[in-house]
This record gives sequence, structure tokens and C-alpha cells, in this order.
Amino acid sequence: MNKICIFCSASDEIDETYFTAANNIILKFIELEYDLVYGGSNLGLMGFTAKIFHENKRKVTSIIPEKIFKAVGNPDFVEDCFVVNSMHERKLKMREMSDCFMALPGGFGTFEELLEVITLKQLGYIDQPIVIANINGYFDDLVVAFERIFTEKFAKPEFRDLYLVSANPQHIVRYVSEYEPFNKNGFL
Repeated sequence: MNKICIFCSASDEIDETYFTAANNIILKFIELEYDLVYGGSNLGLMGFTAKIFHENKRKVTSIIPEKIFKAVGNPDFVEDCFVVNSMHERKLKMREMSDCFMALPGGFGTFEELLEVITLKQLGYIDQPIVIANINGYFDDLVVAFERIFTEKFAKPEFRDLYLVSANPQHIVRYVSEYEPFNKNGFL
């Protein structure tokens, strides 16, 4: 594994603590020589993340829908830029190019991307590690919603193992580095 796909915010208005904590996690992946696949923005955590990978001599691959590309262009710190027709194509290309997935705090798009990879993993279409980086408890309410899914039997209890929820950089990197396939026996 050497390409991490990071889903996260394109907002510059978020609290600085999110940038600091994200930096600590990102640097751990850079130490392991990971390259970045991301959604192409030069704003918010997305731009921040890409800049850190670039500054540390890691390859940055942007996958951006044409509509957004026309508005923001291609950031200077991107080595490869794939301009696609739609958000659907963007997510498909990101999945095809990535060895693991991590959600840093973000908005509706981040949640949508995260839930899609969890669903695809549940159904056996993908089997890469998925991390929910719970910086400042940002995803706490989502985790509570997930627990209700399990307790009310909308999903099997073992599906808790589809992803890791953590804010600890060492724990996150260890999970990804030591990952064993979830779906060992085919469709669940």
C-alpha cells in the first residue's frame, strides 16, 4: 500500500486545531512514504493536506470534476490532475487509485464519500482499510448514529470492523499498516 485517499473539508473557515491535528496524522503517512489521492481543492484541509504531501516530496494526485476545475484550476502542488465529468466519476477514480481511505473532518461531501466506501466495503466491492480520523470528537455523533444502526439490527455487529475510528496518529497508521482483509470469505 502506498496511496492514501483523504476525504476532508475545503473550508478555510474551520478552527486551526483541525489543521494541527490533521498535520500530525498526515506526517505519519508521509514517514511511511505514502502518496496522496484527493479531491483537488486548494482550500481548507484539502489544500493543506496536499501541500504537506508535496512539501515532503510525496506525489499528489488530484481528481476533480470539470465544473470545480473551471472554478479553481489546478493547484501548483499537484503532480497529476485528472479532470472528470462528475462527482460520481471523481469518487470512482479516487477508489481505483487508492490503497486506503481516511476521512478527516469535513462537510456533506466528506460524509458522502466516507459512507460510500463503508457501504462498498460492507458489500464486498472493496476491501481496503478505512479510517475515520475523529479529530476533536468531530465524528462522535456519526459514531452514535452508527451504533444505533447496530443496536437496532439494521447492520450486523461485525460491520463495526469495516472501519477504524481514532484520532491517534500512531493508532491510525498501525491499523493501516497491519490491515488484514475484512471480507475474507467473499460477499457477506
